[in-house]
Amino acid sequence: MTSDSSEIQVVQEKLAAHGASEAQQESLLTKLANGVAWDAQTGASPTSTISSLVDGYTTTTKLFSDGSYVESRAQLPKPFAISAIEASGPADSVDSCTLGSGVGSFPFSGCHIATDQAFFTIDFFIDGQTSQINQTAVTRAYGLQYTMAGGSVDSSDLVIAKSGGSESLAIGTLYATMYGGGYSQTLTLTAHVTSTITDTSP
Repeated sequence: MTSDSSEIQVVQEKLAAHGASEAQQESLLTKLANGVAWDAQTGASPTSTISSLVDGYTTTTKLFSDGSYVESRAQLPKPFAISAIEASGPADSVDSCTLGSGVGSFPFSGCHIATDQAFFTIDFFIDGQTSQINQTAVTRAYGLQYTMAGGSVDSSDLVIAKSGGSESLAIGTLYATMYGGGYSQTLTLTAHVTSTITDTSP
């Protein structure tokens, strides 16, 4: 991020919208200018966590004592219609994010994931497999875009690496690593499945 006043204003507006006081905003901007990580990026415990389900997305906002925040959005897959009656209608999906039929294990694809930490946002899409017992795995992550407060940066040198293993109730934990300008930074986002999956076996 540069010292451009428009970028700083965007960051301040986002912080204020998430409850940061003017003193906290000033402190966070000073940290940012000096390369000091915010609590939202250090693994500190949040002071509060708020979750909601709106328009096919789960949104989880974590607020931290220094005024920083992490807001993560995960698009939930909906199952394709499988009965003879339902099959005559359109597939049940949220935009491109769909859950296919299966026996015990169900493929999902095209699900949008995003995280916002005031001075940057990360967006990407995931494909994977999930099951009735909530064991899920991400098999593909793509379309990564990293955007600073003042606009987009070149995403061609950004890499997504999938973590090993599966996590209960989680689509998966992905590590988006940014390389460029003589630095690298790794950020973690976990997306959770909250919908109930029904076995589609005969």
